[in-house]
Amino acid sequence: MACKTFHANCHLMSDEEWTALAVWSKIHGLEVHGNTHGGLDYRDPDITFRADPSCEGRALTGSGRKSTWSREKNLTTHTGKKDGVYDLNGNVWEWTATLSAENGSARYRVNGTDAGLYMPESGYITALSTDRQLRRVGVPERSTRNGPLTRNRDYFLPNGGSEAASMRGGYWKHGNLADGLWTLSLFFPGSHASDQVGFRPVLRF
Repeated sequence: MACKTFHANCHLMSDEEWTALAVWSKIHGLEVHGNTHGGLDYRDPDITFRADPSCEGRALTGSGRKSTWSREKNLTTHTGKKDGVYDLNGNVWEWTATLSAENGSARYRVNGTDAGLYMPESGYITALSTDRQLRRVGVPERSTRNGPLTRNRDYFLPNGGSEAASMRGGYWKHGNLADGLWTLSLFFPGSHASDQVGFRPVLRF
């Protein structure tokens, strides 16, 4: 509703759209950074952000800088350039529209329909699903709590026992717990509200 209020052609970013941006970054060999450590990037503390005056720890979108970056480069976007999509990693969790989990169920739901495939336990993602239905929405097939880590520190939080909606990207306090584009939560219901959670309207014509 909030997206439609902004513009009639807006919608909440889908998990397919999020996954497409993450895959694009992977294909082009880009490691996308973000505010994952209270104004810093956990993996590279030389990347700093300007603080959001409305919330300690959050950063102003697009403010990530590093002294060795050129004026044309900003690796806090999915393209590594200023015209890319910001904050896919860190800053705030973002609601996405496609995935959900039924109350008490450990199986993925896609557009409200049971996909028939079980979620792994909470932990660092070690493999993404190659299932025909799920690969387009970028969900984990396997995870580990203790390592070894075979990917970035992308973390998965499965169903917390509620009618859960999907959130992506982690937030500014995650530090070494979660730091990557594939970080995914199916833990909270869609009614959950926090200064650590936001959403992204997508405008399509």
